[in-house]
Amino acid sequence: MGLAEPLALSFGALAGILLYLHWQARRKRAYVVPALFLWPSEPPPPRRHRWDWLLLLQLLALAALVVALAQPFVEQAVPRAQMRHVLIVDRTASMQARVGAGTRFQAAVAEAQRYLAEEVGAGDAVGLIALGEEPELLVPPTADVARVSQALGELVPYDSAGSLAQALALARSLQSQARGGFRVAVFSDFADAALPEAALADAKVFPVGEGDRNLAITAVEVHQRPWQPARDTRASVRVRNYGSEPSHGLLLAEVRGQVVLRTGFTLAPGEEQSFLTELLPGPGELVASLVADDLLAVDNVAWAWVAETRPLRVCFVSPQTERWSDLETLAAATGALRWLPRTCARNSSDTDVFVFHRTPPPEDLHAPALVLAPPPDGSRTRGRLRDVALAGWNSDHPVFAGWSPAFPMPFAQAQELVLPPDAVPLLWGRAGERTVLLGWATERQPRQVWLGVDAVSESLLAPDAFSLAVTLLQSLAWLDPREQPVRSWSAGKPFPVAGLGGAEVTLPDGARDRLPQAGMAYVPHWRGRYEFHQGAGSTILLVSAYDAREAAIAPQRVPASLRAGSESDGATAKQRVDWARAFLLAGLVALALEAWLARARAQERPV
Repeated sequence: MGLAEPLALSFGALAGILLYLHWQARRKRAYVVPALFLWPSEPPPPRRHRWDWLLLLQLLALAALVVALAQPFVEQAVPRAQMRHVLIVDRTASMQARVGAGTRFQAAVAEAQRYLAEEVGAGDAVGLIALGEEPELLVPPTADVARVSQALGELVPYDSAGSLAQALALARSLQSQARGGFRVAVFSDFADAALPEAALADAKVFPVGEGDRNLAITAVEVHQRPWQPARDTRASVRVRNYGSEPSHGLLLAEVRGQVVLRTGFTLAPGEEQSFLTELLPGPGELVASLVADDLLAVDNVAWAWVAETRPLRVCFVSPQTERWSDLETLAAATGALRWLPRTCARNSSDTDVFVFHRTPPPEDLHAPALVLAPPPDGSRTRGRLRDVALAGWNSDHPVFAGWSPAFPMPFAQAQELVLPPDAVPLLWGRAGERTVLLGWATERQPRQVWLGVDAVSESLLAPDAFSLAVTLLQSLAWLDPREQPVRSWSAGKPFPVAGLGGAEVTLPDGARDRLPQAGMAYVPHWRGRYEFHQGAGSTILLVSAYDAREAAIAPQRVPASLRAGSESDGATAKQRVDWARAFLLAGLVALALEAWLARARAQERPV
């Protein structure tokens, strides 16, 4: 038995007023006599006290009405209808933050196991969704609770982010097939600030974790231009304080065991700072690590790759070679190019990139090509122009990554180009009052770059030709078909694996996996070193946990109305039975009976 409005019992004090009025009426009782001489000299003896049934009925009616106002109810155990439960367990990077003696992820799994034991009844169906880069339905709704429990025990956290809103949408898509009740239970730290509160409107949530103390490496950048020797290269490491209080730490960076950065620091809340390394000792893995007392360790280590410089083998095809010396001087100065002899056109297997000067590339060419001052052919050129000045360039294209051409850069003569449908513009200039296209590039394999500037007739060593020389080098670097054996990547970001179908992948923990034959992308879930082995070749991927959404580990405030408690005992449910109407009816019956009895008594009284 319970009361929905217990404060209404205070109206029971009205019984005292009834008793007082009744007592006052009895003290001033009137006696009716026909004449004063008949009044006895001695007062009549006091009558024996008897209960007044009218008063008793009034008290009973008042009590019944007061109890009715308090809205009494009783809870009865009744068989519960079958339910479909969908559990969403967060396994994103922030769930690895420490809480007590474990992690948020461990607390979420333990809470989900408790939910299975206490909230799931006989005949209920349970589904399990894991929140990662994409929500994954690990176990479709099933009555086999042991299977769901086993899947929970096998879950491991990822080092990447995820969208809880997508997981909730996937969970609700399972509601249409539910025959009875439906419930979504979410086990998360709710650190996803992008989650709208309305998305949790019909879900029960089980928050885990607290605190926001976290320092994170947000980027490691190797400042190495194309073909720049590693020993002349520096790197920078960015660190941010995602906590609400100042934090102290020690930052270390090393290449092949040699320390290139060691510094202590203090960062204010929300502050980010970059730290520059010494000159790097050579190519290899650059490992940056934080030593700090924070809650999340997954973003305290990051990797980058310092590339080894290798000369690019370039085959030069041209009817004009008087500027060959300038090209050789440029190659010797950079140490990046190796011009092949004229016989290279006959043996393309020794060539990385072709350069065609004043001649179009053959249609059946299967190698990257840089085309300089192509001859007019009516489809890709519009004739030669004189006195053309550089007017702009496509700064978003990788050819111009890290630098900007200098103004002015006049050309004695240039070739106006026509942009093909599958290409993007690179350079454009001004010829009199007209804007003309001077360069374009296409990603279609094999890659090609066309420049309407005659880089051979122009002096590449002249001071005002510096931008042209760099454009030539940058274009060749972008066309370089050779991939580095080691690449840097971020957890959760799809890595293109076209051409690696069927390759065996060694994961950071030493486990092995195999790519599907028709795979186009591979998503690394964890930070660390991945090795792709196919035949005699191999590719190494150094994966870091760069993700501001997961580094900001402060849990979002979840409304108390959404926080789930124990609502059932699994096999039965509680049903509330309201008794307010019964007490109200009893009170009205008592009042009616009291009125009838008072009227009958009045009719019997002598006048």
